[in-house]
Amino acid sequence: MKAAVTILAIGGMLAALISCATVPPADTYASEGERLYAANCTRCHRQPEQFSNQDNESLRKAISKGAHRMPAVPDITTEEQQEIIAYIRNL
Repeated sequence: MKAAVTILAIGGMLAALISCATVPPADTYASEGERLYAANCTRCHRQPEQFSNQDNESLRKAISKGAHRMPAVPDITTEEQQEIIAYIRNL
């Protein structure tokens, strides 16, 4: 009985984690940059305003090559980088 309760509890926790990790549908975002930021950045960077004082080139380099503990995000195209930066600039 204890094992079954433990399994159910773990299953519930996993379901909660999975639901937190999913990205809402694309039509819930005001821009493509906001959608891209939500899909690629919010896991670690919840507040995009923290980047408002960085210049565009620094942001592009951080996205494409990584910065500090942040790994590079090579799958994001140059156009998508521009969308993310535009979103940050228009907050």
